[in-house]
Amino acid sequence: MIDKQDRLRRGLNRLVQKRCTTIFIGALDSIEQKFGRLLWGIDKDLRDLTERERVFLELWKSLRKEILDKGNNQTKSLLKELELFELSMKQFSYSVSVDQEYSDE
Repeated sequence: MIDKQDRLRRGLNRLVQKRCTTIFIGALDSIEQKFGRLLWGIDKDLRDLTERERVFLELWKSLRKEILDKGNNQTKSLLKELELFELSMKQFSYSVSVDQEYSDE
């Protein structure tokens, strides 16, 4: 049987994961919208890209992967840190209290 803390923690973890993912996916989308057409021919077929666009496309793929990896790592770290807290819920917001000493070292 799942206790109240586990239910709250699972709910908060889902919420945190969703919000964090939205942050970095939204940022990537904004970059693609602003620079994709100009730099790497986002609307073109791969066969029709210029050499310059191919270079920028490869740079974009590398940068995108790096951003996703860093975002996912930070999300995992945040979820791990949340395990240090006891949770209680008031309506639709989460109230968090520390159940042990926490240091950011």
